[in-house]
Amino acid sequence: MKTLQEKVQSMLDGETKRRETALQFITEVTEILLPVAKDIWGKGNSELSPNVVWINREEKGKREFTDYYFRYAENKNENEGFFFDPNDCGTWGTLIEDLRGSDFWSAIRAIIEWIPYVSELMDTRSASREELLSKINM
Repeated sequence: MKTLQEKVQSMLDGETKRRETALQFITEVTEILLPVAKDIWGKGNSELSPNVVWINREEKGKREFTDYYFRYAENKNENEGFFFDPNDCGTWGTLIEDLRGSDFWSAIRAIIEWIPYVSELMDTRSASREELLSKINM
């Protein structure tokens, strides 16, 4: 019985460390995106709630929708951050930090897979603005 208890404790300790690392990742991504979010997404892509962008996956021209969103400006119901909302409202979601087990890790995976899409979007918008600026400076 003692060996089982030791194994359980070891597993819990490892999970605590992994979760802390993932939560730090969420904090850093949030801090990076907040200053530029309105420039990237404007009012967002949620019809029901402004300043929200849904975390969608793009692969080979196909878009896969998820139940996760990023709120980049406070509203009366939520602060900024990443949320889970299976009802697709874009408001009253559950903070990713409050999820547990596989739900939490699925959210982390979705955010990680979403980052290259955000980076590409930023590059495209920047290039477009530079092109417009070059026409103004003629």
